[in-house]
Amino acid sequence: MSLVAPTGTVSQTASEISRRLTALEKEVALLKRRRKAGKGGKDWWRALAGRFDGDSIYTEISKEGRKWRVSQQKIGRAAGKSKSGRSGGAHS
Repeated sequence: MSLVAPTGTVSQTASEISRRLTALEKEVALLKRRRKAGKGGKDWWRALAGRFDGDSIYTEISKEGRKWRVSQQKIGRAAGKSKSGRSGGAHS
């Protein structure tokens, strides 16, 4: 169902306008429900923040992830030194 009037028509009947308005109201209500439920909102992460507090498995996963990221940074720095002959990579 199209919510846009066909090109070239100047007037619409009251029933056409009413039908389109009803469809728009349903869409707006759906969007409001989704936003309220946290789907697609910009602060979606707030619903997850703190969810794993006190979870020893999550703590271990975080530690291992941090170690891996640090190791990747060291590899990247080493590659930058060997390519340019300087520390800090090609942009320093």
